[in-house]
Amino acid sequence: MLRICVIFMIVLFTSCNEQGKISMDSLKKYSIGYSNDFFQWDGLISNVIPIQLETVDDALIANSTQGVICEEDIYIFDIRLGKVVNFSIAGEYKGLVGVKGNGPGEYVELRDFCIAGNYIYILDYKKIHCFDRTTREFVESWAIDDRNNFNPSQLLVFDKNNYFLWCSNPDTWNESKGEYYRLRKIKEKSIENEYFKYEYRTSDDPRFYFNKTSYYLKPIDGEDIVYKLTKDSVFASFAIDFGKYSISSEQIDELRKSKERNAYLKSNSYKAISNVLETREYIYFKCIGPDARTYEGLINKKTEKVKFGLWDFNRSPRFFFSDGIFLYGYYEPYTLIENKTNGDELNTCFDSMFSLKNINISDNIIIVKVLLQE
Repeated sequence: MLRICVIFMIVLFTSCNEQGKISMDSLKKYSIGYSNDFFQWDGLISNVIPIQLETVDDALIANSTQGVICEEDIYIFDIRLGKVVNFSIAGEYKGLVGVKGNGPGEYVELRDFCIAGNYIYILDYKKIHCFDRTTREFVESWAIDDRNNFNPSQLLVFDKNNYFLWCSNPDTWNESKGEYYRLRKIKEKSIENEYFKYEYRTSDDPRFYFNKTSYYLKPIDGEDIVYKLTKDSVFASFAIDFGKYSISSEQIDELRKSKERNAYLKSNSYKAISNVLETREYIYFKCIGPDARTYEGLINKKTEKVKFGLWDFNRSPRFFFSDGIFLYGYYEPYTLIENKTNGDELNTCFDSMFSLKNINISDNIIIVKVLLQE
């Protein structure tokens, strides 16, 4: 039986691995034991609303890691196809944000996107493009200060004069040149502050997770503190402690250098916390665990209880964003059809929402809008 406890600890204001100061004034730490059971959503869900995304060539989603809802629009970033697609709240295709190319407002390599106010910001190779959110028309672009070989893979924008950039690993690095920091706070196009000193290479996976009024920052591989970023601050929000199944950044660095294929992923430990999403009552997260299996967890902010288990990729949705009230995930049509054909049910709370009469294997993904029980 999974044993879960919650430990509170007070940590003094510190800057041990940051050039800028990070507040850890009242850090909550959730301790999680080993689990080999699949996560069960039954009994946790109040309502599920399916949203069938329109199926046209430009609108098709292959692999989404980020989404945002603004008023009556959904914006989805497809990391595999390199595009940001705009849908209505009902799933109707409205258009693409920007196009690939070398002209004004065109991107060479779409790496990330963010919405702030009436604008959509796209991170390109060492450049940021700005688009009008209502019309999706290009507004302006500007180059990124790439001193010290800083080539960001993610961005978080509050407005054009106030934003964060993240680079997991420098293009090239020589320690004799001085210290290198992964996170930059930009104000008025200049570097205002830097955080998270570079010591080991880490994954370039999505780093920021939008949660209505603030963002969560995914920990560096092997670290357990989840940070929040607001327009004016970076602060520690909570920590996830896997006890004897934890692994340090130093150990991960050594495993990555191992001659054994995928030694890091196959290690008997938990690492790579991601998909940190928040609703009014809960915090949802994912992580990679022993034998490279994926786990998901749900923290009740009121009771401080944690539910944790294996993520069943054939039966549970891929949750990838939140609007602060609902969690949003998606299913590929072939997964739904294959499960029904094989007689496998989804988690009951999701299974009852789908009618295969209206789903074809070539259709676009189906979004599930999930309201958790209070």
